[in-house]
Amino acid sequence: MSHHQPGTDSRYRREVERSIRNGEAVEEPFVHWRFHQDLLDHEKWWYRWFGQLAEDGYQLRERYDPAWVPKFWPIPDWVPESWVDYSPLLGPWENSESMPYAEIMDAVRSLDGMRVVIKCVSTQDDTCHEANIMRILSKRDTAKDMRNHCVPLLDRKEYPGSHSTFLILPWLLPLHVVPFETVGEVVDLVRQVLEGVAFMHSINVAHRDIAAPNVMMYSPDLFPRGTNHLYPGRVPGGSFRPAKYVARRHVYVRYFLIDFGLSLAFESYAARRPKRTGFGAYKDAPEFRGSLPYDGFALDVWCVGKLVKEEILDKYRIPPFLHEFTAALMQSDPLARPTAANALANFDNLLKSIGPEGFDEHLQDTPQPPTLRRSWSFNFGKPKRLPLNAPPPTFLTTAELRQRSGAQPRRLAL
Repeated sequence: MSHHQPGTDSRYRREVERSIRNGEAVEEPFVHWRFHQDLLDHEKWWYRWFGQLAEDGYQLRERYDPAWVPKFWPIPDWVPESWVDYSPLLGPWENSESMPYAEIMDAVRSLDGMRVVIKCVSTQDDTCHEANIMRILSKRDTAKDMRNHCVPLLDRKEYPGSHSTFLILPWLLPLHVVPFETVGEVVDLVRQVLEGVAFMHSINVAHRDIAAPNVMMYSPDLFPRGTNHLYPGRVPGGSFRPAKYVARRHVYVRYFLIDFGLSLAFESYAARRPKRTGFGAYKDAPEFRGSLPYDGFALDVWCVGKLVKEEILDKYRIPPFLHEFTAALMQSDPLARPTAANALANFDNLLKSIGPEGFDEHLQDTPQPPTLRRSWSFNFGKPKRLPLNAPPPTFLTTAELRQRSGAQPRRLAL
């Protein structure tokens, strides 16, 4: 069946009636209509702050406006009885979508229309651990460092009675929103992640939870016609159709480290101490087997190796050099692993032996996610590889943007 738009249901009705006459299974209408869902318990917390966030320049979807009253399409009498509980929703399709995580919310920055993510983190003893870590990573002298791959902090808000801190971050794409296609694309990922970890370690900050969900990408040209901000990889709007994309090697891609909830910062190299706190995503790390404090910096190196192994080596056929390099990062003895800085230097030396032809070599057994389609018009012909070490993008903080424009937040019609 084709995708159906509410209000123009004659063709869809004929398809349903034909299926019923032929005794065929009738597809339920999730892909044809968007339906209103009542706010989930963890979402109801957000509409308490809808007005305050809007005043500060961050517009949540209308779904979270306490004054919003959903309106529905009337259900036609020809709809099968099994669908009577469904109510097609009028208005933007986004208002039908709930957020899967209680602490994450999508929004738009009113000053410039930039899509952002609001992360709510708990405050204990009037301090916010993750916000403090991000403040260190976002200092003026560190934020502009080309080696810094930590997601920038655009703004920070605290409201009386919330017992939480709202961190405003740029909207990014998941690591595997499109498949890797060449050795050069994999090399770019590994090098950027290593560079970002080495930078964090150089200012005495250990991430301690490096994993695939915590490595995201910024690539404004990856989807020439845009992609769905709630379902990256699909076309904009309420359709489930896959979005056409351009291969990573043709466009600017910057990888970012996110989620610093388990990170530790030390005043100096001499002040570093082994500590034992919560576990990250990779719970099979050697450091977690016992009960002793461990070195979070050595753990980061192991986690980078685990990331490369699970997300690249186990999914693609890669030249042997990356297998050997990853094995060195994942040694059981933390003291036998290279530091992040040494690992980056070793990796750069390995890259000198790989010529242009090696970078452009296509990966074997490249998976093609069913939700994605190649944009062949952009990828036709001999691969054109963009240079490595691309400069970081410029993200203006809300304070900088307001100072430059002299503008005040305005409410957007989403």
